[in-house]
Amino acid sequence: MLYWTLHLVIGIPIGLFIHNAGEWVTHKYLLHGLGKKKKFWTSHWHDHHSHARKNDFYDSDYQGTRLTDLNQYGWEALSLVIVGLVISPLAFWIPGVVGAIWYSLGYYWYVHKRGHLDPEWAKKNLPWHYDHHMGKNQDANWCVSRPWFDHLMGTREVYYGTEQYELDQQRKMGKVTEALANDPQQQAALAIMELSHLEPGESSSIPFTPDMWNALSGGLFVNVQEDGSLDVQSLGRNEQGKKK
Repeated sequence: MLYWTLHLVIGIPIGLFIHNAGEWVTHKYLLHGLGKKKKFWTSHWHDHHSHARKNDFYDSDYQGTRLTDLNQYGWEALSLVIVGLVISPLAFWIPGVVGAIWYSLGYYWYVHKRGHLDPEWAKKNLPWHYDHHMGKNQDANWCVSRPWFDHLMGTREVYYGTEQYELDQQRKMGKVTEALANDPQQQAALAIMELSHLEPGESSSIPFTPDMWNALSGGLFVNVQEDGSLDVQSLGRNEQGKKK
């Protein structure tokens, strides 16, 4: 009994530390180091980082549910399963260490997937990983599940909640406001979307400019992008008939 208790008491912290160090090393040297050079590793840097950067941390690949999905989610999930299977035989000798690593692999998968599907949740619960993708330096903040090894190695760089973050958010809002001010199609589309969300008994007054009415004359095709922006196209009468 004492033997197994010692294995768990000592092994679990060691396993948690090993996994965290593994996240740091794998992320820094394989996914980024080789990912920028070798084709086999490019999915993380060229796809995942590109999706997150363009969509304010959101990555639709993580909507996947299968290990066989040939995207960032599929490769990542399959890799975690392989690591878990490879270390399985060691559970007979160091159960605490292996058990902690198994737990950490599952926890990593959960928080990484949820974070990239819910950026607001990530800002509160994984700010170090949000900083990795959205901060000025994407070659820092290597840990995903917990920032322990980043603190130890001096690679933790805070971005979310800083003055720089607030300035960047203001610039984004300024671009959106400028785009709306110069695009009557966008203005008309937003007005219609606001009216469509009214509940029974509610009312709203939305002024339409002549340019907005002109934009509506042939109909509008509106597609809400992953980052919340609108792709608005004016439909001619022929195109409008085709859509029907």
